[in-house]
Order: sequence, then C-alpha cells, then structure tokens
Amino acid sequence: MKKIVSMLLMTCILLLIVPVSSAFAASPILLTSGMFGTLSYDLGQDYKIDSNTSDGDDTTYLTMSPDGQSKEVFVYRQPALLNITGYRIKADAGNFDLIFYDSNYNIIKRLQPPVVTGIQQNFTQINNIYQINLFHRGTTSPKVFEVEFFGEVQTPPSPKLSGSINNNVITLNWTPGMPSNKLKYTIYRNSEPIATISGNLYDTHSYIDSNITEGITYTYYVTATETITSSKTSLPSNIITFSPTIQRPINPSDLVAIGGESKVDLSWSPINNASSYNIKRATTPSGPYTTIATSVTQTTYKDTTVTNGITYYYVATAVNAAGESGNSNETSATPMGSKRTILTITMTNGIQQEFNLSKSEFDSYVSWFDTKSNGTGSTKYTFDNQSKKGLFSTRKNSVVFDKIMKYDYDEYVVDGTQATIDSTPEITSGVNLTLTLVDGSQEEFVLSNDEYNAFTSWYDAKSNGTGLARYTFENPHEKAPFLNRSNVVIFDKITNIDTDTFGN
Repeated sequence: MKKIVSMLLMTCILLLIVPVSSAFAASPILLTSGMFGTLSYDLGQDYKIDSNTSDGDDTTYLTMSPDGQSKEVFVYRQPALLNITGYRIKADAGNFDLIFYDSNYNIIKRLQPPVVTGIQQNFTQINNIYQINLFHRGTTSPKVFEVEFFGEVQTPPSPKLSGSINNNVITLNWTPGMPSNKLKYTIYRNSEPIATISGNLYDTHSYIDSNITEGITYTYYVTATETITSSKTSLPSNIITFSPTIQRPINPSDLVAIGGESKVDLSWSPINNASSYNIKRATTPSGPYTTIATSVTQTTYKDTTVTNGITYYYVATAVNAAGESGNSNETSATPMGSKRTILTITMTNGIQQEFNLSKSEFDSYVSWFDTKSNGTGSTKYTFDNQSKKGLFSTRKNSVVFDKIMKYDYDEYVVDGTQATIDSTPEITSGVNLTLTLVDGSQEEFVLSNDEYNAFTSWYDAKSNGTGLARYTFENPHEKAPFLNRSNVVIFDKITNIDTDTFGN
C-alpha cells in the first residue's frame, strides 16, 4: 500500500519582509508547533502533527517513507497569502520537489530539485502564495531537519458583505476573500464594533442584529484579521445601510376582563413596539365602542366608571408614532355588588337597628353621618326596610343622628369565598382601653401601643375641633365568615376613658 506523509501548516506564520538584495542578511522567523509543521498520514489512518521541521533546531527531523513510496510535506496552507523571497531547507539528499500554489491550486513556481543543504536560497519575489508543498519520491528514507521561508504575510482580503432586513431584524452575510479558521471577523455598526466572531473553512458567514431602534439609520461593514502570525487586518468590506421604519403596532391579544365591586379589571399581553394603549368600551357586543382611556402605559387598566349589574364589552388598541393598531379581541364582564355590610346601630335608648347593605348603601350612610357631624344635612337617615312588605309598596326605617350611641359593621362576600377564618393575632404588649358611654354602657378594646396612640391622637384632635366625629376600631373577636368586623364610637357619646397597660 502506498503511504503518503504530508506536512500542513495548521496556523499562520510570521515571515520577515526581506528584499532580494538583502536576503542573506535577514534571519528567518522560526515558527512554533502548530504554526508551521508536518502533517503526515498513512492511508486509512488519522492525521498526526509533527513540528520537527519547523522548530528552528537543525538536529530534530522527520524521516521520510522507505523504498519506492511517496511522501508529501505540506509546509504552508492558509490563513493568509504569502509573498516569498527565499527559503532554507536542511535535509538528507533525496528526490525532492518544492512547489508553490495560488489559492486556486495553480502552480506559481516549482523547484526541482530544491537546495537542501541548509543554506538560505533567494529568488525574485513570488506573490499570492496560498500553499507550499515539499515532495519526496524515491526508494530512500531521507531525514528532513528544517524548512524555513522568507518574505511577508499579506493583509487578508476584504470580505464581501450583503444583508437583509425582515420585521426590523437585520441579517448580515459575507463571503471571505479566503476561507480560513485562522481569521476573526469584526462587525461594525455606525463605525463602532458590535461583535467579533471566528472564521471557518466555509464560504459564508452571518450575523443577526436584532438590537435596533425603528427610525434610526444603520451602516455596517466587516473586517478580517489574521490571528496567529502578523495579526494584520483587512480593509473594511463594502458598506451596506438599513433604515428600519417605524411600523404600526400589531393588535393586542389576550385581553381579559374581570368584574368586581363597581369595577372591571382589564389586562392584556404587551406589544413590543407600542408606546401606549387605548381602552374602548360598549354596552352591546361588537360595539359601537367609546374610548374611555388613552395613553395607558401599563398592560392593565381598572374601569371604575361602571354600574353593578350591567355587562360591558371591551377592546384595546396599541399606539406608537406610526399610528394605532386595530382592535384586540373583545372581552366582557359584569361588575357585581358582591360585597355587603351588616350595619348594627345602637340607639341611646339601647335599641339596636340592623341593616344588610350593599357597599354603596353603606358608603351612603357613612357619608351622611360625617356630613351631619359637621353640622349640615338631614337630621335623620332613611333605610329601605328589607322585611316582607306584604301589602305595602315600600317600607322604610329612619335613624336620628343625635340618638345614635354607636354603630358596628361587618363586611362579607355573598358567596363566602373571601371570608376570613383566622382570628385577630394576639397582642402581647399594649393597652386595655375601656370607654364609658353616656348611657352607662362600656366598650372595651385590647390595643397595641400604636393603635392606642392613634386613638388618643384622634380624640385630642377632635377635642380641639378638628377631625371626624367617629373613630373606628377593628373588632378583636373571630372574623369568620366576615372579611372585616369594626366598632365605631362617637366622640360626644364618650364620658370616660380608662386604660391599663400590659406587656413590656
């Protein structure tokens, strides 16, 4: 079986630029292992690297194949073209060929045989060398001690750049002047480097730039740098320019509406190039819609301009400098007065009145109480009687302001799903507050120090004529099935305040 032994330069070499007239005065650039060496192989076997022929040591060597078998030594192959003015080969006598190729593997120069005595040989400069081969044919097994060359590494040729833009994502493609895994490519955008990638042995390279802003013009070019020997950098490639246009946003999606107590909460998925959103509403499916909010910068919106029991239909649009998108999917919700309050009013004669109120009804009562406390409004407040009306079209109950001793209220949800099942946490340090009211009854509260300080601040302020006429305590008893339980005392119904501190 015919054996072939080949030497390949796996990386770049630095070659000294030496004019022909001064070639004998120049010193060769000695290349290290992996830059300039022998790549030898037998048929059916893996390649192996041998650098004995490029280590600058004339005593180390590579032995050629024995009788009648060929051996080929690749002494240089890429990553950049060479300009050669001379060589030095030290080897045993043998039948050698030294051949210089261009990048299309055409023979530029052939020496048969070359001088192998170890003395530097010079010739008229030959340019654009891509590969150098040293062959041996014959029946002997000569030793090759050293192979050196003189000249320079050319600057890598400029890449040829092209590109495209799609959905404001820019893709750059370039073809290297010479494929090589010993080159690196630097991508420039608006004259600033934005990325560096390694070259490969293939014809095309690419880079995707998605970090762009609409309305800005971008120019790109690429350079190639030879990384192993001279680190020479090519001239810039051709320049290409893109101007991403501002596009109208796409329609929002996944619009969701959830009805609550006198409100509807809206949410939707964000749109990448939207600067704001508009919210539109109708009381019939598919509109017509009325815009109820503009310049919404979040992806949520709370509509509080609704009436419980009415179904509302919503769409959202996305907006940027290019315009407004189409409508999102339509969604609907019906706000419901699901939260209610049991109001218990204790009169000065000890009689208690209990009312089961909606949130708006309870808020109306509190508003009347505070207004009357300030000296305006009706002296009485009227509730709809919730008992069976029988033959009556309406039944009502009224309470008189100055006959109210105190009142309590407990909030709950109709379906009970939000009911609190935990009791109020135990207070380990604070004040036992006992209030005596004008009818002789007492109200007792276990307060933290902060809660007690809040009460005294209210009482002192009201004593000086400012603030509300009522003060609300959280009820310390078990809350279940209520959301909140509260007790309200009235300033001018308090006759005595007793305190007992406990804990630290």
